Amino acid sequence: MMNDIIEYSYICDGKQTVFEYLFETFSVPFVKIYLDGELIEKGFTVYPFNDKCGGKVVFEYPPLAGKKLTVLRELNFSRVCDFQTGGVFRAEDLNYEMNYNIACLNQLDKILKKSIKLSRFDNKEVNPVLPPAKAGHAIVWNEKGNGFSNLDINITEQVNFVEDCLNSVENLYNDLTEIITNSLDVGILGLFHNLLGLIRGYHPDAFEDFKLISSDSDKIFDYGLVSDTQNINVKNNGKL
Repeated sequence: MMNDIIEYSYICDGKQTVFEYLFETFSVPFVKIYLDGELIEKGFTVYPFNDKCGGKVVFEYPPLAGKKLTVLRELNFSRVCDFQTGGVFRAEDLNYEMNYNIACLNQLDKILKKSIKLSRFDNKEVNPVLPPAKAGHAIVWNEKGNGFSNLDINITEQVNFVEDCLNSVENLYNDLTEIITNSLDVGILGLFHNLLGLIRGYHPDAFEDFKLISSDSDKIFDYGLVSDTQNINVKNNGKL
């Protein structure tokens, strides 16, 4: 009976050199070894078991501790036996051919299960072919919802834009915290002007909504509406 597990993983301890697997080998080149997801081809030998399914991978030197070692099988999709008319027809050859074909189907099934696919409940006529690659752009559903297209907006530029905005706000926050800590209340208005300029530059609509908000100040003086702060000249104990 064939084992449908075709992938075995180990966390290396820096001492172990022998790693077993229990799937049918078929041929030594089909056994692939990965360390932290990277294929390696040297430094080990594969020994299939003669009397049972499986085998072992023996390293010349133990892999480094903490590395994830994966032993798996990658078959070629091809005929193994060639039965000739009038030739010898042996049961062991037929079983080997059938086992190999089933193993190939099992391998393909595992690949398909990890692939993106359309929902079985979507009854639309959908074209699943992706559009030509466009650097820095996202792939989205088209207006009809029956295929894919490239987004006109460059995602990389948008991400950089947002990061710049966040960095600017963070810098303003740090400056404001430093000023408050030093009790330099007069400097807060200047930072507030900078914040308004940032809002106006990055998102004008947000500024238009924000400037309508007004509330009483907890100080003796009131800065008034946000839209008026550009023309306010505040004096505090004779100091600007």
